[in-house]
Amino acid sequence: MEACNDYRKENADLFKEKMESYFRLDEVADRFGLVVEKPDEISLWFDILNVKYLKSESQESVNTSLTRFLESTRYNTGLNFISGIIRYIMKDYKNIDGRERLLDSLKRINRYSIKEKDNIIEKTLLLAKEMMDAEGKEALSEAFTTNIEPQGLKVKVYTSLEDNFCLNSILTESIEKVHEVIIHG
Repeated sequence: MEACNDYRKENADLFKEKMESYFRLDEVADRFGLVVEKPDEISLWFDILNVKYLKSESQESVNTSLTRFLESTRYNTGLNFISGIIRYIMKDYKNIDGRERLLDSLKRINRYSIKEKDNIIEKTLLLAKEMMDAEGKEALSEAFTTNIEPQGLKVKVYTSLEDNFCLNSILTESIEKVHEVIIHG
């Protein structure tokens, strides 16, 4: 576990807090337990992934509690999505529980209905706009637009996050279309 690997005598209090969060049975753990039981119940994901909740709880504590569930549940779409988004918010998306878990969940989400995908996208963009820094938004934009296929997703993401990844992609596609029209009439 990360906390054990990062342990230093001078940060013993932080280590203790992480261990307590890891084993704590509380509302946070209950919420994750529901996602374990119903991994495709999108509303449960956003009971955890909402601005008000994440601002009221310690993100580190939520993440530590989540880690316990991730260790025993590798292919849970809901937990993987939550883990990825929380790591993006915490500016730690390069962590294996961040980007890789988010990408795994997005591959599965891509098989959901258009209505379900739109719901996930809308709620996640609102959260990202409020809680992610510019680098996190860029990384999320790339992950979404390269792994989910609804029509017009790049424009929707750019309109919400105003990120350079989508802007560059939209402009490149537009230039290619203009180029095709010029060459082939």
